[in-house]
Amino acid sequence: MKKTIIMAVAALLMAGAAMAQQENPRGLYKLQKFIYDDGKEQIPPFNQYKYLTDDLSVQIEFAENEVLAAFRMVNQDKHPLNYTGKVPVGEDGQGIQIYDSNKEKFTLRWYNNFAPNAALFPFNAFISEEYSSKKGISETMKEIIDIIGMKAKVKKTNKFTGVWKRRGMSDRVDGKGQLFEMPTMYKIYTDTKMLMLEGDLEKAPTMAVVGRLWPCTFYTDRLITEGQNSCMITWINDNTFTLIWISGGYPAVEIWDKTELPELMQNIFK
Repeated sequence: MKKTIIMAVAALLMAGAAMAQQENPRGLYKLQKFIYDDGKEQIPPFNQYKYLTDDLSVQIEFAENEVLAAFRMVNQDKHPLNYTGKVPVGEDGQGIQIYDSNKEKFTLRWYNNFAPNAALFPFNAFISEEYSSKKGISETMKEIIDIIGMKAKVKKTNKFTGVWKRRGMSDRVDGKGQLFEMPTMYKIYTDTKMLMLEGDLEKAPTMAVVGRLWPCTFYTDRLITEGQNSCMITWINDNTFTLIWISGGYPAVEIWDKTELPELMQNIFK
């Protein structure tokens, strides 16, 4: 009787472990290695993340040094990544497979028929990518996600704290001169950092969004540094300022307006 009970408990534990590998991966994961169908493995020569939700999959390419963190994010997979098992997916059997999947890890297997790069991605072959939510994830990457999702902890507020959108360039410090249109850009200020976002955030992440995180020092309401750039500020009102910095040896004047991130962008990391 005792042996039967032990065997039954063991069976339940094994079943539970199997089910735990069949969860939909959710949250932030970092690419750990490539696994090829011939058994060979390779460590990726770059930092790549997946941020997964019930609605979409965001791929993030990331790099950082002691001053700057830079990233590019896009919905490369076109749909949410849910557990499939290591079985053929799609009409041609070459769809994305998700297996060995839980809150701590998952494996993504895809068929390469569009990116000929023999060094990393054999053409017309399956490549597996192993991801982990525990290994090697940058604290800066987590901070960027918190800032975009409006979850960053701000110890002290200042006049800049929050989201700003660039209206354009001006030929006058007071912003009343000729306005020159510029590509869309947002800035999010915390008490110690400035996150810059470029791209069509209204369509994020269908369209690629590029971002940079800089240290930021607020000396006064009229003098700040962003990374290594000293910036002079002229306030038009509480919701608009001009920012002057040196570009190519000449002063550049940008007009910035208080705003919010587009809802689609902010909701990625809500």
